[in-house]
Amino acid sequence: MATKNQTDLPGLTLQQVLRMTPNRFRDRGLNTCTITAKQYGSGSREGFARSRVIDPTWYNEMRITSRCTGTQRYSYIRFFGPPVPNSPVWVWCSCPHFAFNVEWVLTQYGSSSISQGYENRGIDIIDAPPIVRNKSKLPYLCKHLILCASEALKQTRDYAAEAGATAVWQKKYPGEKKPSYEDKKPSGPQASNKIKKR
Repeated sequence: MATKNQTDLPGLTLQQVLRMTPNRFRDRGLNTCTITAKQYGSGSREGFARSRVIDPTWYNEMRITSRCTGTQRYSYIRFFGPPVPNSPVWVWCSCPHFAFNVEWVLTQYGSSSISQGYENRGIDIIDAPPIVRNKSKLPYLCKHLILCASEALKQTRDYAAEAGATAVWQKKYPGEKKPSYEDKKPSGPQASNKIKKR
């Protein structure tokens, strides 16, 4: 497996991964699963403490907790751009199907990472291709990520662009607050002086 630079963007867009997802997973995700909790926001890949990147890559992230057959699963989709189908994405899900069938394949494209988060649940994850469960090595989404993607595409706000612009401002003008609309909006006696009735 080739090592990726931490500032590289994922190689697949959401649209590409959705096209390769079998219909049975789409149907199961949209018809049999329900969202029990959701959160939408932004984050950044600033690198490790010992090797901070100069300009971090900002992303929009949709997180959901879903329940399909009694067990709760946690799913994340990070959009490196606005939450639209043609943005590069990084995905992860806590379900065993994702871990054993597609996580390794998506990692080869930079659209996921081999997780170590399964250790406490007694699941051993090895960095090896899914030669039995996904012989053709198709990068696709599990039913939980299908549900997460459908919820993410309903979002309209690009938090990552806003956060990135604020970070650039803070780097350029350390210690100063970035002006907002509220700072520019006239108030008090000055506002009444600017607009006079005739």
